[in-house]
Amino acid sequence: MSRNRCDGLLAKVDFPLYTLETLTNRHVLVAGGGGASNTGVANGFEIFEISHNGNKFVAEEVMRHETGPNVVMNCSIRNAQGRTYLCAGQESHCQLYRVNVRMVDVAEMRRGSFRAENGLVRRRRRTVSENDNISKADIGTVDKRMSFEIRPCDSVQTDFGDDPLQRVVRISHNGKLMATGGVDGKVRVWSFPQMQLLFQLEGHTKELDDLDFSPCDSQLVSIAKDGLALVWSVGGVTGAREPLRTLTCQPPNGTKYRFRRCRLRAPQWGRIRVLQVKNAHGMFVTGLAFLPVGAVGAGGAVGAGGAGGAGQALASRSEAALLSISVDNCVYVHSVPYPRTVPAWVAIILIVFVLFCTFTLCSYLGI
Repeated sequence: MSRNRCDGLLAKVDFPLYTLETLTNRHVLVAGGGGASNTGVANGFEIFEISHNGNKFVAEEVMRHETGPNVVMNCSIRNAQGRTYLCAGQESHCQLYRVNVRMVDVAEMRRGSFRAENGLVRRRRRTVSENDNISKADIGTVDKRMSFEIRPCDSVQTDFGDDPLQRVVRISHNGKLMATGGVDGKVRVWSFPQMQLLFQLEGHTKELDDLDFSPCDSQLVSIAKDGLALVWSVGGVTGAREPLRTLTCQPPNGTKYRFRRCRLRAPQWGRIRVLQVKNAHGMFVTGLAFLPVGAVGAGGAVGAGGAGGAGQALASRSEAALLSISVDNCVYVHSVPYPRTVPAWVAIILIVFVLFCTFTLCSYLGI
């Protein structure tokens, strides 16, 4: 798929990016870092507010939270018990954060800075995609915008291998369970947000690559570098468990292939479109996430909305919009245009032509 005018560089940070999560319909969180070595590359999170100015998607930084020497390799976000929680994999541990949301005056944010609850100054600076795309009308029509504060809470060790590293974390849809996986090949299920170990699932022989809960949170799927995908039951009593189902990948012609990502979803039927974006990043892609988008005019003003635009899908001229991150420090947006349709005037001409041919044929045959 070639780029169109809605695609391009959305934001660029000063550290490699490894994980990406949508925080609200209009806010996205990216995380990563340079690691514990003294390289001068920061570790932490950045939150961006995404909008559409009528021509393309633009991003504005809302806040930045640095995590010291701990690089963030994976994370998961969930609203539980009326609160927003962020779980981040930092080396062998899973760090729990509470995300506090505040409404801040737009004029104050756009002038340069605002003061968070902990006294730190959070600067709201423009990104490379923004330039002069901030509409003055937005300042007059939207009085408040959402700001975020990330506060660390509990931390637990989730991997116990020789060189421990948490590789994936997932929070259940109901916000009551958390699953983690690491290099020791074991899946651990925790209560959430208490982060107390309930049980562990042993079935893989190599490090975990991905996890996901079923929509009803009664099952969990895990994949690892041993080439297996295992489906587990996570409901009922605790104790030793065997996988409900074992899936293996058997590609034709002896092609080397293994599972890398997994998702448990309810079956859906419809058309499938496969689009390829070539040379999207300068290095390998580390994260993907879809943006909630809607047609222009279907969701109010472009780039505006209640509560700072957080609860409303972005209005754009695209059927879908995909965010991608990479270790090249960049966040790109890739828009999927609506399928091309026949213009109304062409359809009218075709109908008239068909009717003319039909009457001509009937007259020739004497019908």
